[in-house]
Amino acid sequence: MSDPVEALRISARSVGTFGPERALQAWLEVLAAAPHDPESLAAAGSLLVATGKHPQGLVLLDQAIALGSAAGEVFFQRASALFELGKLEEAVAAFEAAESRLDWDTAALARGNRVAILQRLGRAAEALALQEEAAGIPADGDADGWYHRGLAQVKAARYDECIASITRVSGMW
Repeated sequence: MSDPVEALRISARSVGTFGPERALQAWLEVLAAAPHDPESLAAAGSLLVATGKHPQGLVLLDQAIALGSAAGEVFFQRASALFELGKLEEAVAAFEAAESRLDWDTAALARGNRVAILQRLGRAAEALALQEEAAGIPADGDADGWYHRGLAQVKAARYDECIASITRVSGMW
């Protein structure tokens, strides 16, 4: 292979199975050779976040995004780092940005994280609206959906609605 940076990337991709510390070391080697490589910035940033080095990971993830990386996982890891750093308002926006770039299951996780953060911020009504929008519970929704809706309603101090939702669940079993 004539491109030494691509050879380093291939090597870094292959050592992922040896654990996050070894994978991080490999991606940092790629960054030493190509400091503006979006893939390497994203991979190293994600691994830093995964290993609890949130401030350093956030810096690399922001650089990857600035250089055009639009992968949902990059945005999700950035949101996770912001959350761990206590930057909750920024984390809500970052999880929202991640959601549209992710597959269905991971997008649902991003939305759930937004709901949880909004509840933590004391914005229970906003969290409930987001949860209800996500659930899209029709009139004949399933018991699990109505149960979770009831939990969200109680957190939003909408007790009469909560009682109605939970009562509906009890009639389904």
